[in-house]
Amino acid sequence: MKKILRAIRLIPIIIKNLFLLTFDAIRRSLRGRSWLFWLAAVIILAVVVGGGIFGYRKYQRSKLVAQMTDSQVSLSQAATMGKATAHKLLVQIENTKCPVGQTSQCYQRGDIVLIMPSNHQFSLAEKTGFLILLVDLTDKQAEILTQATQKDTGKNGPDGRPILDTTARRRYAMDLSKVGISPNDQKGQEITGKTYQWSDVISQKKGN
Repeated sequence: MKKILRAIRLIPIIIKNLFLLTFDAIRRSLRGRSWLFWLAAVIILAVVVGGGIFGYRKYQRSKLVAQMTDSQVSLSQAATMGKATAHKLLVQIENTKCPVGQTSQCYQRGDIVLIMPSNHQFSLAEKTGFLILLVDLTDKQAEILTQATQKDTGKNGPDGRPILDTTARRRYAMDLSKVGISPNDQKGQEITGKTYQWSDVISQKKGN
């Protein structure tokens, strides 16, 4: 990985040297020709080099955004990062009606609101308002499952880092049908006596 990062950092230097070598080759081949040939050569090189630099900067920005949102780590990859243990999940079971223009701030049915250790006791209000069940997860998976879906706005903050916009409260959701919850069932309940495997009941939302 370190070798790859070093190679990426060398890209601007390689582009610069390529520009100089190409420019010198053109200069020799166009020796004695009119200034129009020189102008055309400079314009072509500027477009090529400018496009390369723009593409490199765009790549670097997308990489930084991925690091900020942790979106480069999938749930499957996170499954290999540590030992899986039982976690208690608090899941949105009601169909929430969000105000117009604020859908990204509302939990959707199937969203995993909170993840706690397996021995945690939720309140009576939580038990009657949400679905509660046990799922085997690594700590990294538990972290990812409570992350929002974010996209790059194309703007930078005062610190120079990209400004992100939240488009959904969660990247992943619980497939309620896989745990025996019918589409019309919106009553809070706790499923006991069983621990689910994440790959059987959790999936990434469409468009994320």
